[in-house]
Amino acid sequence: AAAGRPTVRVEIDRLDPVSVGRLLYTMEAACVLAGELAGVKTFTQPAVEWGKRAARGLLDEPNTTPEAAAVSDKTQYRIE
Repeated sequence: AAAGRPTVRVEIDRLDPVSVGRLLYTMEAACVLAGELAGVKTFTQPAVEWGKRAARGLLDEPNTTPEAAAVSDKTQYRIE
């Protein structure tokens, strides 16, 4: 890439729950594999539990957890 950093561009055919779910599953599997190869215990990281609480709060009742409230108003995410 222009900044001298590796980049990945991901495109999906449709923006629907199934397509996004497949994309997330693929990315999660890649993270687990990379963690295993690097010797990182990927399922014991503190952010994993935080993410679970945020997801539960968003899925059950919006903003029922502080973690869900922290992300519920976001409409766009950028990973750099």
